[in-house]
Amino acid sequence: MQFSKNRTLKINPRLTGERKSEHYPFSLQFYQVPPTENISLSEFETFAVERLKLLKSIENLGVSYVKVSADYTTKLENELRKLKFPYRSPQNDINDEAYDQRRKDHISHFILRLAYCQSEDLRRWFIQQEMDLFKFRFNQLPKDKVQEFLKYSGLEYLAISEEEKKQHHDDLINSTYGLSSTKLEDLEFYKLFCVQNALCALPYVSCPNSWFGSTDGRGRRRNEAEEEDGKKTSLLDPSNHCQST
Repeated sequence: MQFSKNRTLKINPRLTGERKSEHYPFSLQFYQVPPTENISLSEFETFAVERLKLLKSIENLGVSYVKVSADYTTKLENELRKLKFPYRSPQNDINDEAYDQRRKDHISHFILRLAYCQSEDLRRWFIQQEMDLFKFRFNQLPKDKVQEFLKYSGLEYLAISEEEKKQHHDDLINSTYGLSSTKLEDLEFYKLFCVQNALCALPYVSCPNSWFGSTDGRGRRRNEAEEEDGKKTSLLDPSNHCQST
């Protein structure tokens, strides 16, 4: 990534037609490919500050609410909307606004990844907030988009049939926390072959914390609320925002 000396915000060229979908076909990604375009220093700073605000909000919401609750979902949606980050896939082809949000999400992730690689504590904090953000976005995907996203990311799973679901009914209930017979009917499960070819079924609708190595889904309570984000220099200093977990 290169930066121009002009601190005036650089207007990114609009992409038309299918090129938008080819760049960012989904509202979430695994950030496997770093950005290579040129951006201004002003845009670089804005993206970094706003993503840091987003990750701090995710941390604070995880302390105050259960991560699968309606209040958590509503407040995080509002924060993503306010900071202009993507969180839901549009029904049709993405427009200019959706493309700009996904571009911002892509670039800002790598900016903070670079800033937060300085120590183990910084990396741990950054990864935890990014995992929570990914889980939230993944759970917002419609059923058809989940399958498309998995295929696009090279994660293709074979869905089990209704007969197999009935056959493994009790095993599925016992292996998935909070799953009831009623919910089981509405879920699709995918085959994973584990040790000694044992069949493991993976539900697609939700991302339990155990998938990502989380603990109880609630972070440690902060002692005091931080001051208003007024000084960009302090916001961009990772050491001011790291909490050991």
